[in-house]
Amino acid sequence: MRCVITRGILTIALLASATAWAQTPAFFINPGLNDAWFNPTTAGQGFFMTVYPEEELVFLAWFTFDSERPPENVQALLGDPGHRWFTALGAFEPGDSLTMQIELTEGLIFDSEVPPLTPDKQSYVGTMDLTFANCNTATLTYDFPDQQISGLIDLQRVAPDPENIALCEALSAEIQAAQ
Repeated sequence: MRCVITRGILTIALLASATAWAQTPAFFINPGLNDAWFNPTTAGQGFFMTVYPEEELVFLAWFTFDSERPPENVQALLGDPGHRWFTALGAFEPGDSLTMQIELTEGLIFDSEVPPLTPDKQSYVGTMDLTFANCNTATLTYDFPDQQISGLIDLQRVAPDPENIALCEALSAEIQAAQ
């Protein structure tokens, strides 16, 4: 790097370099994030995540519960009547975060093709923003506008496998070097 001290030009060059550096994320979404995630303070709910780098998509399954316990007399034939399964899909660009649309699939029957899943059976119920601090931690903010429910969940890997984390860190560094 060549540095020429000329009044005003050096200041502009340093500011431009600092701005470019500040805009480059420290972490990049990559397939090394594919794993099971959870928040240890909310026992019983968790997330499965898959990154598709060629399509620049992230798929997330969120296994959780209804916002209120159903009455005691409500029974399910299989499982708990309060269980909820949300899925989300979102596109990402090189960086550490993305926005996803949340869908609640309902009206189906266990292990059955009947009734078939049709577009009117799919229900988009909200959005989530997912931001990764690194290969082990993320923050998920969600918004269900019709129910007026929103919040933030800190996530970590269920099982921090050293090999998967090393892969994640290597892939993030590779993407960062290419930027």
